[in-house]
Amino acid sequence: MKSIIIGAGRGISNGSVVDYHKTLYKDIIGRRVLDWILNSFKESGITDTVFIGGFQLEKIMEFYPSLRYYTNNSWDTTNILSTLMCASEELDSDVVVSYSDITFRPNIIKSLIASKDDITILIDSKWRNRYVGRTGEDLQKSEKVIVKNGYVSNISKNIPVTSLVSGEFIGLCKIKANVANEIRKIYTTLLENYQKD
Repeated sequence: MKSIIIGAGRGISNGSVVDYHKTLYKDIIGRRVLDWILNSFKESGITDTVFIGGFQLEKIMEFYPSLRYYTNNSWDTTNILSTLMCASEELDSDVVVSYSDITFRPNIIKSLIASKDDITILIDSKWRNRYVGRTGEDLQKSEKVIVKNGYVSNISKNIPVTSLVSGEFIGLCKIKANVANEIRKIYTTLLENYQKD
């Protein structure tokens, strides 16, 4: 089992200037977001971690030289799937995929590893009230998920904020090797067809 951290996006804004990457943000005891993520992986038995970056990737590489890195050179114009596909060769085994700006405990990763499903995503069912001061605009921009009979029927930022929403995708999932390989094939085919037009 390996982990892939998607961290190509822009950093935290200080006024109008984006000055540092979100994953390097420190808590009150001085631990960076990436420290929390890597510790949870390690405590769960995952020691092979890939980081896909773009914005300020050199700073992350400086602090974490032991990680394996891939670069999304088009990070400012592409999406999360495009970033993941920058490391498509890594999708050859079961993989836990994480956003780079979230924190979670090891037991969450252990529950993902134990899942037998082809794709397992984690959602926050208390998403409406999880954060102090969260606005209606924040809720609308969140990655909302609708679950029916234990399976995801819809996941999108474009889902209206209604009682039908089961929760918010927290940016953490597990993809089994067979499905990861299919995702890679489909993405490659679509990209080739799109580039021909």
